[in-house]
Amino acid sequence: RMSSSSKVTDLYQLLICRPLPILYMMLAWLTVAGNNHCPSGPGVIYKDSTKSAPDSSGTEFAFVFLKNHHGEIPYYTIFVASKKDKSVRFSAEAPGVGFATTLSIPAGRVANVTVPRTLFSDSTPANARTVIVKSLDGVPIIVYGLSEENRTTDAFLALPNHPSLQTQTSFQFVVAMHTALSIDKFKGLIGIAAYNDDTEVTIKFKSGRQPCTILNLNLTRSDGEVASLSLNKYESAYIECDSDATGTFVESNKLISVTTGVQCSYIPRYPILNCDHLIEQIPPVSTWGTRFVTVPLKYRTSFDVFRFIAGENCTTVNINCQNTTGHVKMTSFSLEEAEFETIDDLTGTSHVTITSDDYCVVESNNRILVVQYSVGTAVDGVDGDPFMAIIPPVDRFFNRYTFVTPGSSIQPYTHTVNIVMQKSSFQPDFIILDGKPLSEWTKDFVEVPSGSNSYFTARVDIPEGSHRIYHSTPEGQFGISVYGFGFKNGYGYAASFALEPFDIDPYNLRVSNATENSITLTWDPPIGATGDLIYEVLVTDQSGCYSNTFTTNDTSLTICGLDSKQSLQAGLTPIHPAYNTTTIITVSVNDVLTSLSTVDVNVNSATLNCQFQLPTTISKLSCMVLCSQAEEKGTETLAFFGTSIPGNKLSATDKVSVILNGLRPSTVYNCTAVATIPEAIWSVESRSLKVTFKTSTVLFNILHVIVLQSIFNCRISRGKCRLCSYWQ
Repeated sequence: RMSSSSKVTDLYQLLICRPLPILYMMLAWLTVAGNNHCPSGPGVIYKDSTKSAPDSSGTEFAFVFLKNHHGEIPYYTIFVASKKDKSVRFSAEAPGVGFATTLSIPAGRVANVTVPRTLFSDSTPANARTVIVKSLDGVPIIVYGLSEENRTTDAFLALPNHPSLQTQTSFQFVVAMHTALSIDKFKGLIGIAAYNDDTEVTIKFKSGRQPCTILNLNLTRSDGEVASLSLNKYESAYIECDSDATGTFVESNKLISVTTGVQCSYIPRYPILNCDHLIEQIPPVSTWGTRFVTVPLKYRTSFDVFRFIAGENCTTVNINCQNTTGHVKMTSFSLEEAEFETIDDLTGTSHVTITSDDYCVVESNNRILVVQYSVGTAVDGVDGDPFMAIIPPVDRFFNRYTFVTPGSSIQPYTHTVNIVMQKSSFQPDFIILDGKPLSEWTKDFVEVPSGSNSYFTARVDIPEGSHRIYHSTPEGQFGISVYGFGFKNGYGYAASFALEPFDIDPYNLRVSNATENSITLTWDPPIGATGDLIYEVLVTDQSGCYSNTFTTNDTSLTICGLDSKQSLQAGLTPIHPAYNTTTIITVSVNDVLTSLSTVDVNVNSATLNCQFQLPTTISKLSCMVLCSQAEEKGTETLAFFGTSIPGNKLSATDKVSVILNGLRPSTVYNCTAVATIPEAIWSVESRSLKVTFKTSTVLFNILHVIVLQSIFNCRISRGKCRLCSYWQ
């Protein structure tokens, strides 16, 4: 159950129905983790956090399904979920085949729409195959696509026309697919859809490959050749390739969607059976990441196949794998822009196979795309054929997801979700999947070591239908991949992908411990660095009163003698010509929250005001309020959030109103508030303040209902009863 929105901008709120997560959250605000070598002072708690990038929800989606094994035989289905706890209306259209519908999604549910199979008939032009999905209420929605045929199925996450991408003037994509064989007439496929008029698209086809045909132009290109075409709003381009076209480079002057895959692909290679449909929507290169954790596909007993695709020149990729018995294997390789490396059962240049028992950490110095493939049933005798799924980078994890495991009219699936958590977010009691803590779903957690940044993973079987998973603490983040296996069939996709252009921090500079007068910085060596490096750390405050340079050959540094009121900037530079500088910002606050008061109390709601004494360097603050019933122990605790209006409007007299909904009538509540800074990379919570109030009685509301019901009855009976006349 979620509380309703507050009246100020950017509010969100979270109800946690279990006392243990609340206890954890309170301890997290009042405890300094770890040890440090400086004298400790009371009161200020620093916390390493990052600004969350926008996810793959949106209000407008345009994409192209790809032809499955038999073209017009498969089911092409769209699944739509509301991101928020409210119902939403949406439209789904395929103008090229005259299809349009409007549906409503109840809060917390998923709707599905089947697109006509004639989308891939010979009579449908290649520029008219776009599917368009829109939210009609302005509420963000999440969209998935499923292309299903008997024994050949796959799914994909649709990416929206997101505001964070609309200001870019150039977009780059690199195609990912796998084995495509002209002898079986199973084409490698590329579908492109435009969001704007006058969209110019340039395609550079991968060298050394068989021809690709742009159906719009009836034009064939191959072996490094270039083709250009123009698209208007919602027009599509459809390209068929006679071989694997992974590494084909697509560029546009305006945002487009790029869907790639294979009609039916043999993995790891032909003629190892069985083939299966592959489809994924490729995110822009600017949104790719540099750190990944791979988790083996559950129930497979052989190996998984991976492709690592470079978005830039001079890219170095390091892979460190460990299985559940502790055996370690490592490999590394270098790539240029649009080049890729495949890791399967053939050692090749990688000299490693990632088995079905290997958990790997992948790191690169530049942006890469990591794609995981399931092998065919004949490889290990396990039911489940090829699919491909993009692996979300750990740099872009989220706090909550809504996703779907599709039902099938053809055959049942065993559905699984792979979950990856950083060690700091590994609290199985506080990750809630479909209303139950993760600890009640599974005890099978695997730790994946990675220096000071180890990860925990889980593989959880889930039923068919819509699902919600979230971390009870606002800072808890994790990533998930969803997949399913059936008889000689399979599907898989990433549940979300961050769409904000990604600023690379090659050293993962972070705060690992802090007190009122000290802070400890920790970082990772640059990717590909060998031997000991010397690092220079410059720490300054924004007023210019403090500046100090430190030199160390370690990968951590404790800085003492700081003032809790300081706002600091730290810059890290390895003393080596091959590496660049990275910086992060801290904002420190002590008693920023000065008062907490009630301004309105009703039957089942109340409004509290948080007032701040604000440092001049802060442009945005949040106030979190935790409430529990004073007269009953063990009752649920409600959590509500309010956020100040961003900008330079804040002053010492500013207040943030937090609306508390879902309260019980005539009940005493004890509430505690704490202030946070949501925009800071290093953030700090203030002291906590308390307030107690009692909600109003419900009697008035009961009478109000009686009155309205009586008036209604009276109108129906046209005044023939005395009670109605009395109420009139």
